[in-house]
Parts: sequence; structure tokens; C-alpha cells
Amino acid sequence: MKRMLCKWIAVWAVVGLGVGATAVAQTQGIAPDARALLEPLAMAEVFKLDPGMKAFRLYPLDCDDCTRETLPDRELIAFAVSEFDPGRRLDLRRAVLLMLPAPGWLSERGVNEGLISWQWVPGPEWSAMFAAYLETTTQIRPVDGQVPVFISSPASTCLTADGKSVPGTFRDPRPSPAGSEPACYRGSGKVVPITDLRFEADHYSYRASEATAGVDLTKASIPFIPLAGNVHRVAAYREGVNVIGSPFGLSLHVISNNTFVRIPIATVKQVHTFLTGG
Repeated sequence: MKRMLCKWIAVWAVVGLGVGATAVAQTQGIAPDARALLEPLAMAEVFKLDPGMKAFRLYPLDCDDCTRETLPDRELIAFAVSEFDPGRRLDLRRAVLLMLPAPGWLSERGVNEGLISWQWVPGPEWSAMFAAYLETTTQIRPVDGQVPVFISSPASTCLTADGKSVPGTFRDPRPSPAGSEPACYRGSGKVVPITDLRFEADHYSYRASEATAGVDLTKASIPFIPLAGNVHRVAAYREGVNVIGSPFGLSLHVISNNTFVRIPIATVKQVHTFLTGG
């Protein structure tokens, strides 16, 4: 099923990662036998995406406990990929490569590459996906990749009957859908990129940045909606594809054929941290 995902989900644009032929692998924690199997597969896919690659970093984000024996049970492995400047020892553009193996991809006879699908997720694409996920896990609706800062909860109205502002409320300055009123929140008024958000135990916090300058970040947060048990919430991501958020992670739902790709919550956090430079 997963090997056909690229037929159902539009292939996301490849961001030029660099120009080299040197891979710097960082695989702390992963067993040597699993590393020896995974690295060539991922490197080959990166070179397909950019045959002119000269230098890049590549390592699995969510495979610290991987061994060759446990790999056949994995439904997804996320690789961090970043253009690398050896001279300045700097990471430049970043992307994540998702490996989506179908059952039977690895056996005693070796790897069946026909049962592996790959998905390329550069930073801008993750921002769009994460915006939909944010909508399922909070009461905030991101607009153009931005969210309000210092929010405690939605408010019923920001205006009194005579049109004056209600003290302690914040009228969302971002565009609203046609025919609807701007959202109203309790808190202070500012919007920041969702790339400034950080995962905490029960809320999103904000990192210090130019966008959050002048805001008391110790009091700024967006709380999670309590999603106890098996509660799932749905938000539109792309035409024909929804994001489903739950306490367990993020799922992409391809509507046309009712296909799902699940990204565990631990991987969601690692991907977000890597791609946003946190």
C-alpha cells in the first residue's frame, strides 16, 4: 500500500540541498548492522533527488534503538538531511527524507526496494503540514504560517456592544475566511511564525527570536487540547489529503483511497526541532 503513496500524494518540490559527493553520517545509538543497511538506501535516494550533491549530513532522527532484527517492524524512518559546508562546518538548507517500508521489505534474502516508498519534506512543506497538525492539537488556526503569541484561550468577543475593545483580549489581525469574523483571544496581540513554536509537555512554547522580541515568553504558550484516549481531530492539509492529530502523533490521510501514513509523536517532535533549527 505504502509503495504507491507517491501516486496519491503529490511529490513535494525538491529544494536544492547543495552540490557535493560527501555524506557526513551521524548515527549515534543505532546498531552498526542497521546503519550499514539504512545508510546506502537513504543516500541513494538523496542522490536521486539531487545528482549533483557534493556534501551533506544524513542521519536517522528516530532510530536510536534500531537493529537489523527490529527494522522489519518499522512503518516509518525519518532521515535528517542538510546541506553541509565543510569549509565553514555549517549546516545550510535542511530537509527530512521519510522512508515508508511496506511489510516484507526486509527478509533473510535482503532488501526488496520495490516495497519502499520515499517522501521528501523540505522546511516549507513541513510548515504547511505542521500548521494543519497545530490546528488539530490546539484551538488556534494558523494563517499563512503564523500564530498569535501569548494566548491563554479563545474569547467569545473582543468588542463591547458599543464597539470598544474588551480589556485583556486580542483580535486576530490575520485574514479570516470570507463571511467570518476575526478570531478573538484572551492575551496580548502579536503573531509569530509557527517555526518559533516548541513542544512542551502539555503546551507549545515560543523560542526567543526577532518575531518574539519584547514578549515575556515565560508567560506565553498555546495549550494543547486534551485528547484523551483514542480521540482524533482532522484538519485539511492539501487537496485530497487531511492531517489527523491524536495524542500518538500525526497521520496523513489520502482521501481518494483511504490510505494513511502515521508519524509517531516522538518523530513529529524530532522533525519539527530539526527543520526549525531548535
